[in-house]
Amino acid sequence: MRRILAVSALLALTGLATSAHAADNVYVGGNTGFLYKLDPTTGQATNLGTSCTQIRALAAFGSNLVMADGFGNVLMYDTTLRAVTQWFPIGGDVTALAVDGKIVLVGSADRTIRRLDTTTGQIVGTRTLPGTSDVSAMAVKGSTLYVGGLSTFVYKTGTASGTFTLLTVCGGQVDSMAAANGELILGTIGGTVYRVNDVTGAYYGTFHVAEGQTGVVANAGSLLLSSTSGNVRRVNPITGAVLGTVSIPTDILAMTLVTVPCPADFDGSGTLNVLDFIVFNNAFQAGEMRADLTGEGLLNINDYIAFQQAYSAGCP
Repeated sequence: MRRILAVSALLALTGLATSAHAADNVYVGGNTGFLYKLDPTTGQATNLGTSCTQIRALAAFGSNLVMADGFGNVLMYDTTLRAVTQWFPIGGDVTALAVDGKIVLVGSADRTIRRLDTTTGQIVGTRTLPGTSDVSAMAVKGSTLYVGGLSTFVYKTGTASGTFTLLTVCGGQVDSMAAANGELILGTIGGTVYRVNDVTGAYYGTFHVAEGQTGVVANAGSLLLSSTSGNVRRVNPITGAVLGTVSIPTDILAMTLVTVPCPADFDGSGTLNVLDFIVFNNAFQAGEMRADLTGEGLLNINDYIAFQQAYSAGCP
């Protein structure tokens, strides 16, 4: 009880306005093996350190990450602990990742897509794209999986099973994609971005960017596009007009967006109550970096302030 009162007293003394809301963070990585977290609102990039030898592919796994290195390994990364928590030696050349619940879809240059059960660590199914297309990019929307590659063909199928249906033939070699707002956005190595209907494949339009896109993310009514030079551009999703650019000191081969729905729900119960104060304070006192809510890389009073703001804002 004394610890709860101490926390409550400290939070009360701050007297700050409550303006926190659900947080979106963008993660990027490349051949250097460094993982960066980018705040898409402020443009601030934080180096989270070396997570593996290379980062060839990334996908959001709830509020955490799944990544692939250059040696056929798939790694689970906890964004709160800032550490790899599981490691699966898949083998082969992993070129794209997507997530279907607790299953990680692992795409390779040899046209195969394997289903990795993260609970058991077992491969529970393997599928092969038709023709000669490789798997350079994947996206999941509901129960639909989209697959694209350097062959320029884009397919759709069920996430777990079903026939691969040709959705469209892109005008460029597809290296990234995202499904958002009824569209499939296709990034290419030549710099042209294609917008197609995610059901029929009908073209909505194209625009050109100065560099090829290694990652595409839809965020706050615009698109974020990454490139091997380390640039992340925010662009108008219709015209491609560049609204801002952040330069990160690493090559970028992969990019994904992670939404943290309720940072203050520290005990993971889905509701906010005094237990969240207790669990947060315990984590802070124990020096656990998951209590670093500001992302500064250290624990201080600013994390208490951030927790108060998030708690007062409530869960969306």
